[in-house]
Amino acid sequence: MSRVASKPIQFPDQLNLDIKGSDIVVKSDKATLALPKTGGVDVKLSNGELQVHYHEASKAAIAGTYRSLLNNFVIGLTVGFKTTLEIKGIGYRASESGGQIKFVLGKSHDDFYPIPCDLTIKVPKPTIVVIEGTDKQRVNQAAAEIQALRPPNAYKARGIYREGVAIKLREVKKK
Repeated sequence: MSRVASKPIQFPDQLNLDIKGSDIVVKSDKATLALPKTGGVDVKLSNGELQVHYHEASKAAIAGTYRSLLNNFVIGLTVGFKTTLEIKGIGYRASESGGQIKFVLGKSHDDFYPIPCDLTIKVPKPTIVVIEGTDKQRVNQAAAEIQALRPPNAYKARGIYREGVAIKLREVKKK
């Protein structure tokens, strides 16, 4: 028995659940998120609780994954997800310009990242980038793509860091 799948999800009244053919669609006034349906896993809404059931023992893992994804849909459509990136390094900075973010990261050229239509990316300070959205996967994917422009350096403490993630600085190699 899957312990994750057996937990019910509190489903607020402001959200709508539609199970259409091969998709499970969760709607709110902010956005609409869809999840493809898999055989052997059923989703039922009753008394404000969303339950995920599976029929075979081999589907327990996928049922737990479905429950987690649906829970992320509910959280994203009610509260939203937010990731903050910190830019560390001398002369490293970011700025917003015309639907894209411009990064100056100590390279011979500037890097540009286009802002996706389903996310909100803000630059409150030149060294802080805030990514917000309703889909947890899209928010973290955008953060990873931005972080890949200049990954954290464990020797020099430069690069793009996620806020709250500590990277242990290493000692410089000695001869």
